Amino acid sequence: TGAADGIGRAVALDYAQRDWDVTGLDVDATRSAETADAIAAAGAAAHFIVADLANPAAVAAALAELAQGPPIDLFVHSAGINCVGPFQSSAVAAQRKVVELNLTAPLLLTAGLLRDELLNPGATLVFISSLSHFVGYPGAAVYAATKDGLASFARSLAVALAPEGIHVTTVF
Repeated sequence: TGAADGIGRAVALDYAQRDWDVTGLDVDATRSAETADAIAAAGAAAHFIVADLANPAAVAAALAELAQGPPIDLFVHSAGINCVGPFQSSAVAAQRKVVELNLTAPLLLTAGLLRDELLNPGATLVFISSLSHFVGYPGAAVYAATKDGLASFARSLAVALAPEGIHVTTVF
């Protein structure tokens, strides 16, 4: 997720250079097309799903499209946004979108991947958290809360999925 820019793009391009086929999810259609072209230039296959993962209906549609593709070996949850400023004066709608994209979307996507058996045996789920898990993040309390929640979710999920051979990694 977030595969058209930032960390997500870097991960997608790195795996493409290692000859992995990449399916990216991102809200930005233009950057998705540019990243797909860069992946193709690296000699790998690329498919992008344009979806606003802050919207649960778009998450469901993305899962339906993922179900049409091959089983997944590696799924990286890297989409994320921030709303910077004093918490007490930040717009509630903007803060809710941070929660929806950074925390709710990975939970819904992971639930769908597991429920619909879209992961190959031995697959890996990667959750991009934040150093805010270890230090305070003034001006971005909700962002920090979502990334801490993601890390806690991944830690618990790792224990639950270990007997099934599904690996869970958190990157801070």
